[in-house]
Amino acid sequence: MKTIDLKMIYQCAEENITTFNDRRISELNTITLFDILQEQNPYWFTAKNINMVYDVITFMLDSHMSIIEETYLDNWLKGLAILISEMVYDGKKSNIPNIDFEFDTNGIHYLVSIVAGLDRESSIQSQKKQSDDFKTAILTWKTNNPALDVVAIIGCFYGKNDRMSKDAYNKYCGKEFWEFISGSPSLYTDILGPIHNLFNNKDDFYLQDFAKMQNKLTVEFVKSFCNSDYSINWNKIVEFNSGKQPQS
Repeated sequence: MKTIDLKMIYQCAEENITTFNDRRISELNTITLFDILQEQNPYWFTAKNINMVYDVITFMLDSHMSIIEETYLDNWLKGLAILISEMVYDGKKSNIPNIDFEFDTNGIHYLVSIVAGLDRESSIQSQKKQSDDFKTAILTWKTNNPALDVVAIIGCFYGKNDRMSKDAYNKYCGKEFWEFISGSPSLYTDILGPIHNLFNNKDDFYLQDFAKMQNKLTVEFVKSFCNSDYSINWNKIVEFNSGKQPQS
């Protein structure tokens, strides 16, 4: 087993900052008022007593972009996990369906499937499908490699595993997962620095475009969903968001 090179992890984050900001800007510039209004729970705004249009728009933009950023983070962490397994165990991306990467250590071949957190694998139906996928993957691998033991793993980026292992796989979460793929008990906190660099380096172009979109959507919102006295017409918003779909 090799040791983790934290410099490579920081370098990985640095190399992705420009790409990440470009994707953020691209996504930001495709937003329409009606699309993000359709995503929201309109009752939440009234429950929070939000009455300024600018606050409504900012909340919706932040919510929408947070989903984009979380998706990007999940993908980046998955790539990082594969990179770490390559660095430490000469691991590799898997060609087996529904398996993210695989590696050998101590006479065991591990097949690893990654989920972002515990909730992604909560339902009985999804657990059964995961078990079936792993059984198929193990059978596929053992057909060509009968000598090594094979163990299937679900890896979660965060959280704690308070559930029993399933018949077809084990589960590692949070600290346990990052230590499993790296051998380092502190990796789960060591990666906070690169993540901070990746997600808090919003370049000036993104911030400028975000402000422009705030202004644009604010004007459109006032025209479409405000009364003549410029108060927000919540009934109109709820009707747009949750009313019956017109017949085509």
